[in-house]
Amino acid sequence: MLSFSSLRKVFKPNKNSKRFFLWAVLGLAFSQAVIISTLGLMNGFEKSMKQSINKYLPEINITHRFDMPFSGDDLPFFKNISPSSRVFLFNKLDGFLLKSNESSTAIRNFEMPAKEILLKFNITLDNENEIIIGDGLAKKLQLSIGDNVTFLSQANDQKSLGFVRKNVKKIISFPLYEQSQRYVFSMRSEEKKFSNQIGIALLDSSYDEILSLLSEIETHIDFNFKATPFWSEFRFLLEAVEVEKKSISIILQIIVIVAIFNVVAFLVYFKEINARKVFLLSALGMSRRRRISAWRRLVLIVWLFACVFSLLFVYFFDLCLKYLPLFELPSKIYYLKRLSLEWGISDILIVFFVSLVVLLAITAFFISKIEQSSILKNLREEFN
Repeated sequence: MLSFSSLRKVFKPNKNSKRFFLWAVLGLAFSQAVIISTLGLMNGFEKSMKQSINKYLPEINITHRFDMPFSGDDLPFFKNISPSSRVFLFNKLDGFLLKSNESSTAIRNFEMPAKEILLKFNITLDNENEIIIGDGLAKKLQLSIGDNVTFLSQANDQKSLGFVRKNVKKIISFPLYEQSQRYVFSMRSEEKKFSNQIGIALLDSSYDEILSLLSEIETHIDFNFKATPFWSEFRFLLEAVEVEKKSISIILQIIVIVAIFNVVAFLVYFKEINARKVFLLSALGMSRRRRISAWRRLVLIVWLFACVFSLLFVYFFDLCLKYLPLFELPSKIYYLKRLSLEWGISDILIVFFVSLVVLLAITAFFISKIEQSSILKNLREEFN
């Protein structure tokens, strides 16, 4: 009985079979790299957005589940949970911004303490009627610094609606285009005793630190309160990214299947150019089970080489994403840093495992077809 090492000596590949083998490996490697890069790109986009959209908002927001207002008496409780953080009252008000009865648009106004305005925007607002808007909103309503607008929202008593004249103090660029078109910041009046939000601003605003403090807060508060991270403002976008990541990964399996047929073509070609040697091994007593095992090992070799090359492809894609101007995000929509691929070992292992299962399943069918040919048929091929 011949060992697999002996078979490698018997089936010495020629130049054409080496090329065919290389193309089969590269095709499978490229398909795997596309899936890994897609997952990494989605993860990178999500991470970059979470790190970039929080230039002006507190890292954690506390709200009441039944829309009850907060007062200054509620602040010490949350300050004790995180003594190093800044804890303050602020309002998040939805309303409309009107310009001289000519045009209007829906906005979200954040009434922040004067100290937070100074820290976040490096500007001092003289009163609560001065506002900071995004360049997208300024362009939409054709506003410039010093213009007066009318803001329709809740009045100071938090129970009625009112029209308030506002003056544009500063125009800035927000990280996301939606923020640039909708967000308005103003100073919270000290006369307001109640607010609908409590903000917690961390000294270390890293993703892990936010999740850690969020988990700690949830262990201390009761059911009446709700703690959310700043990115919950865009939870629908983040949820869409997760759904798209899963659906695209499934769809891209088609590329893997196409690449697997290239591997099948290589197996058929390899069998055809070695038909005489296959016949001789069969005639010398090599069992069908042994031959199928040899084919499977050849498939595993193709898969292992493809895994190595796919990691090289992913590294190349990551370099292109970081340095080529072609892959820059459109500045009119995003004010984010360059994206990078973010993936975990689990993502890579899942992609490799799924491709291996599909590869073995498809090639097993064709290997059985190859091995169904009888010795008599191989003998005829030998002398034709």
